[in-house]
Amino acid sequence: MRPTGLLERIAEKRSIPGVLSFTASMQLLYMNSVAEELCQELLRTRLAKGETLEGNGGTLEGTGDHSNGVLPCEVEELCQALQKEMGNHADATDGDGVQLRRVIGEANFAVLLRGFLIPGPEDDQETRFLILMEKLGRRTQVPTREAKRHFHLTNREHEIVKHVADGRTNKEIAEALEISEHTVKEHIKHILRKTNSATRTGILAQVLRHS
Repeated sequence: MRPTGLLERIAEKRSIPGVLSFTASMQLLYMNSVAEELCQELLRTRLAKGETLEGNGGTLEGTGDHSNGVLPCEVEELCQALQKEMGNHADATDGDGVQLRRVIGEANFAVLLRGFLIPGPEDDQETRFLILMEKLGRRTQVPTREAKRHFHLTNREHEIVKHVADGRTNKEIAEALEISEHTVKEHIKHILRKTNSATRTGILAQVLRHS
């Protein structure tokens, strides 16, 4: 599938988690090869256990032959949860945005799903859902020193960006770095300004671009 946006174009060039993007009506726009492989492995595991796989209907319209038109049901459920959050995204300040997480699969093959709500510039019809898929035990590519230099990030800000790339919330970052959640929020505000981003997803896109 041809990349449709900045994050998708980055995904084509770099070794980052599986990437899927959807419209607000849950129509699949893009799936990279990593996401396709993870989905197929999850589906093979379920077929081996004798489970019946149900297609996701309109969710997969236009996906070609990816996974034979079927994605794990948890992906659709995560999109539905993001739909419910659409009315609340206007209340998101300090760049925290909307991020939902799920762990799916089995003990020997578990996958972390991270769902992001990317508001459209004009109306909800332009809103996009971004879902990152990562096999547990495998770390996301972290921002390099090149990105740190490019955006003039301090050592602490660089640390926090690494945690953002790992999908941690402000509270989790605060606990990991043994600082207050308020301090994390202040650092996030500075990082948003330095990277010219409006959301944490935007930060991730910018730093990967320069890594």
